[in-house]
Amino acid sequence: MNNASIIIRNTAILRSVLICLSLFMAMSSISHAQELRIIEFRAFNLRPGDFTDIHFKDPAGELIKLNFKKKSRTETYATKISAEDNFLYFYPKRSLRLEESQLLPIARTWIDPKWKSPLLIISEISTNDSVRYSITTFEDSSVSFPYGSLKVVNLAGGKIIGSIGGNRVTLNNSQASRSFELNADGKILVTIAGESSSRHHLLYKNTLPLSEDSKSLLILRPPRRNGSVKILGQLLIEYRPEAEY
Repeated sequence: MNNASIIIRNTAILRSVLICLSLFMAMSSISHAQELRIIEFRAFNLRPGDFTDIHFKDPAGELIKLNFKKKSRTETYATKISAEDNFLYFYPKRSLRLEESQLLPIARTWIDPKWKSPLLIISEISTNDSVRYSITTFEDSSVSFPYGSLKVVNLAGGKIIGSIGGNRVTLNNSQASRSFELNADGKILVTIAGESSSRHHLLYKNTLPLSEDSKSLLILRPPRRNGSVKILGQLLIEYRPEAEY
């Protein structure tokens, strides 16, 4: 076989390899696209904070700003996330000089594949030279959190113990309780304490009204003043659509 034949054969082999490689990359891209799943979510922010620069990508890949409400959940948003890692990413507002490939996430939260309607509680963590976002996410569907019930989420900064409607609970930071149903008198007593080496310290105690036409989310937050042990309770209430007024 002369040199010309060898060159022709090697060129043909190289062309075949390149074609196979291109097909493999295309199939990999299709497979990767098929590994995305659509989810729907709502969000609520803990003020104070500047939440004007937090966006997510809609199913078409466009950046969408979260429009928060002061005393209620946002509207329902839809997005696509990876079915492999199940993280929902958030991004800053894209500048005209920034290519899409250069857009880096500023926050993320994990979405359990079993959740039907996740709720994101977003808070701002500011330092002298940067702003970060903390996101606590849990299931908010009517099955997990029905109307006529109360759920407690611990954002106070540490582990707490206590009683909700006579039921003992232990919650780590960023953890949500199960839902507790309406009592016969339409009220529920919540008592929260923190542990020390010698005794328990009462951190929060309140009797909350409940209605069969609403569901109440009690968000436990850090003390308002440095040195105080009394944590704050912020109540987020959602009414049945037909019961809103």
